[in-house]
Amino acid sequence: VEGRYKIYIVDEAHQLTTPAWQALLKLIEEPPPHLVSIFCTTELKSVLQTVRSRCQTFAFLRPRLQELVSVLRRVTEGEGIDAPDAALALIARGARGSFRDAVSTLDQLAAATEGKVSVQDVLQLVGAVEEESLFRLCDTIIDRDTAGTLVFVEELAEQGQDLGRLVTDLLEHLRQLLLVQHLGH
Repeated sequence: VEGRYKIYIVDEAHQLTTPAWQALLKLIEEPPPHLVSIFCTTELKSVLQTVRSRCQTFAFLRPRLQELVSVLRRVTEGEGIDAPDAALALIARGARGSFRDAVSTLDQLAAATEGKVSVQDVLQLVGAVEEESLFRLCDTIIDRDTAGTLVFVEELAEQGQDLGRLVTDLLEHLRQLLLVQHLGH
C-alpha cells in the first residue's frame, strides 16, 4: 500500500482468452507510471503476439540435476536429515526440474523415515527403477536376449514396478550412457 509501484502478477497467463487480452492491451500499451504487470506462462506462444511485442520476456530454465541436489543437501544439513547423495540424486531426478517438488518429496521421506532417508525409501516413494535394474535390462538388450529381457520386465511388473516409469527411466539411463560414451563423463 505504501510502495511507489503497484505490481500485478498474472499467473498462467496463457489461459487468458483473446477478449481478455484485448481488454488488457490498452493498459499494457500505456501503463500508468506506478504500474508494473508481470505475466507468467509456460506457453509463451499462447500469448497474443501484440502483447508479447509490448513486453520484456524472461525465460526461466529448469535447474540442472546438480543444482537440485545442492539445494537438497543444504536442506538436509539444515534440518538434520540423514540422506546419502544417491538418494538425493534420485529425489532430484524424480522432481524433473522442480525445486518445490524436490523439497516436498524430501520432506515426505524425512517424515516417514524419522530423518533417515535411504535410496530404497526414495525408490518406493517415487516409483523409480533401481540403477542396477536398468544396467541389467541394458545387458539383456545388448546380448540380444529377448526372452531374458521379457522375463526381467515381467519380474519388475510383478514387483509392482510401473512399466511406464520403467520406460521413462530406461530412456534417461540410455541417454546418460550415450553422454558418458561420447563425452567421457
